[in-house]
Amino acid sequence: MSHLRVSAENPCSPLISEGQCDLLVSLEPVEGLRVLGSYGNPGVITLTNTRPIFPMGVISGEVPYPRYQKLLIKSGS
Repeated sequence: MSHLRVSAENPCSPLISEGQCDLLVSLEPVEGLRVLGSYGNPGVITLTNTRPIFPMGVISGEVPYPRYQKLLIKSGS
């Protein structure tokens, strides 16, 4: 995870505080939801790659990967 903070008004830490993210760019849907839960706010805009990258637990069959439709419902779309 990387933080990029751009502000002409408030020169603070380069890290974004929890609940203060205005734009979330995610390369993987489930990772995007994980970060959104901590850093998102009601006005956050998300840009997410919809192609999953399966972790080892999913590849080995130990855990299921959520269906894309379920991810949309969880994110409020």
